[in-house]
Parts: sequence; C-alpha cells; structure tokens
Amino acid sequence: MSWSVVHHPTPAALLERAREALLEDEARSSLILGIVEGLPSDATTTMLMTVEREGRVDTVALRTPGHKLLLTDGSPEAIDALCEDLRRRRPDLPGVTGPTAATERFAHGFGDAEPTLHMRLHRLDRVAEVPQPPGHVRVATPSDAAVLEPWAQGFVDESGSDDPRPGAELLAPYLRQGSLYLWIDEGEPRCMAGWSRGTANGASISMVYTPARSRGRGYATALVARLSSEILARGKRFCVLFTNLANPTANAIYARIGYQPVCDYESWSFTGP
Repeated sequence: MSWSVVHHPTPAALLERAREALLEDEARSSLILGIVEGLPSDATTTMLMTVEREGRVDTVALRTPGHKLLLTDGSPEAIDALCEDLRRRRPDLPGVTGPTAATERFAHGFGDAEPTLHMRLHRLDRVAEVPQPPGHVRVATPSDAAVLEPWAQGFVDESGSDDPRPGAELLAPYLRQGSLYLWIDEGEPRCMAGWSRGTANGASISMVYTPARSRGRGYATALVARLSSEILARGKRFCVLFTNLANPTANAIYARIGYQPVCDYESWSFTGP
C-alpha cells in the first residue's frame, strides 16, 4: 500500500490526527508539537501535513508563512512521498528543518540544497545543583524592552538562528506573556532566558543571552537552572532546549545543569531556481 500525504485544514484537525504519534516521544517532537498547539484556530495560511499508510501516521510536517518546512522523524519512504508531494505543490520552499536523517533525505530529494545550521535537542528531567552568583531573578516586563531588544538581536546573531524575524519581534511575545526571566545583580539585568512552546508534559527554554560585559560569572547557568526548576515545579515533567553544535561552551553549560542530548537537528536552505 502506498504512502498518502494528507493536508489538514486547521491545526485542530492536524492534532486530532497526529497527536498520538507526536506524543510517542513528546520531547523529540516538542518543537513541532508546541508550534502547532500555539497556532490560532484559523491559521489557514499554514501548511499542515501528515504522511500516512494503512491508517498510521508516520511523519508530521508544517510550514508557517515566511519559514522553512519543519518535519518530524519518518521512514525514508514517507519522507520521499512528502518530498514528491511538495516538489509538485510548493516548488518555492525556502528550506527544511528537522531531525538530521529525515531532513537530509528531504533536502537531497527536493533539489539543490546546503546545510545552514546544525543543532542538538536536549532534555532535562531533574535540575542539578550549580554555583549561585550574587543577585536574584525577576520576570521581565515590557518596560525592559529598550534594554532587552539589543540582547534579543545578539541572541539571533550569535546562536546562528536562521529564523528570518529580527530579535525585537522574537522578544515581544515573551514580554507580553511574562515568560522571560532576568538575573539581576547590583540592580542591573545581567542575562535573560525565557520559556515557550508548552506541551502536555514539557516546555522549551530559549532566548538565553548574556551580554559580553557580564559573561564568565555564571549568570546564565544559574538563570537557566532556576527557570528549569520553576517549569518542573509548575507540574511539567521535563524541559527541552536547542543548542548550536558550533558552540561547545553552551553545550557544556547545559550539561552541568542536567540537560541530556535527545537527537540532532539540521536546517537546510534550497539554493536552486
């Protein structure tokens, strides 16, 4: 029986069909699951797809406007079916992001492509004790925007993110939702970290940034540990975060806190006409 690529009209329709498959490994699927659950109900410009055979969902994929295709793990044949479908429907795709094997197979099958970012997804279930620098934590508010917008752009530039949005645009929802935290020392903010993409049992940490003048003092380590503890105290079973594999310092910091590798992700850009 051949593979079928099913296009879903709404996020709710996709979740009804694919939630069980995504929850088989919630941490591994947390990026796409968190994005889908956060989409407005009328997100009609978003592409929402499952690849299925004999009534079983193998692969889930989506594309929000202005972004690359995002996909989950899948069997090689399912990835090939998705690639063939989108070569026909959307030959203008700018690229693809997802777990390494599936993403590489899709990219090579779609056309001329080059890798632009190598990432690792980590999971934490218990926070390890880390040294505590002087200071305290507080929630960032919109009044902090003038200070934090350059930090957010620094995060974009230094993380290697290929998200097309500027830092200020990425920062804004964290400030609105009260989900960005600051480490304060001597009355001044020293670093930031936020959480987003809550799923049934987890949440994702991102926007971790320390300006150059405050680095090397343990602020980010302490803040991420504190934020991770807060997420678990609120009833989540785990936290996840992505690191750029080109940044060994960040990978070492998170390992000290208790984050363990789950899988590697890649982002590819299509370079053909």
